[in-house]
Amino acid sequence: MEMEEVIEIWKREGIDHAEFGFSCGNDSMDDTDLTFFDKENKPIKETWGLYDYFDDAIYDNVQFYEASDGYYIGEQGTVTIQLNEEGDDFDYDKSSTAEYDKREDDIIHFELTKEQAHFLKEYVSDMSGGEWDGDVINYKKDFILTEEHEEMIVELHSEFMSFTEKWTYGLDYEPREESALYEMKKVVEKKDGKFYAELEVSCGLYFYEDE
Repeated sequence: MEMEEVIEIWKREGIDHAEFGFSCGNDSMDDTDLTFFDKENKPIKETWGLYDYFDDAIYDNVQFYEASDGYYIGEQGTVTIQLNEEGDDFDYDKSSTAEYDKREDDIIHFELTKEQAHFLKEYVSDMSGGEWDGDVINYKKDFILTEEHEEMIVELHSEFMSFTEKWTYGLDYEPREESALYEMKKVVEKKDGKFYAELEVSCGLYFYEDE
C-alpha cells in the first residue's frame, strides 16, 4: 500500500491518531499492539489494511532498543502516530521507559569478637555468601573442625549476610531480589584496637529512565 492511499483512507475514516504499544529487550521485540482512534479518542476497528502498513513503517521511523547488554534490559512504551501538518506524511512520537540493571559494590567493615577474629585469621582464607550461590568457605590449612567452630561459621555467615543486606538499604535504586553478595578475604585491626572483617559487597539494582 502506497503512502497516498494510506493518507486517503486515514482522512476518509476520520482517524485522528494511532497508538503503537510495545515492549522490547532480550534481543527481541516482545508484545506490540496497534490501535486507531477518532477525534473523540474512541477506538476504531481497523478493516482497511492500515495495520499491516504501519506495522512495517513503524520500524523505518522509530528506533527501538532491542539488544540487551547486561546493563540495559529493555524498554516499554507507546508510539503515537499522527498525520503531519502538511497532510502528506506521518509523525511518529515515541514515549517510553527504559529499564536498567547494574551492580553496585563497596567495601564495608564488620566488627568481630576477638574469638571470631582469631579463628578467621588463623584458619580461613576466604568466605562468601549470597542467596544465589549459598555459603562458601575456604580454609588456609587442615585442622580439627570442632562443633564450636561449626557454630561460629554458621553465625558468621548469617551475620555477614545480614550486614550486607542492611548495606543495600542505603543505595539509590531498588535492589534486585536475592542479588546481595559478600566476600570476606581478610581481618583488619583498626586504631581503636578492635578487629573487623573486611567485606567486599555487591548488589544488583533496577532503575528506570524515561526515554
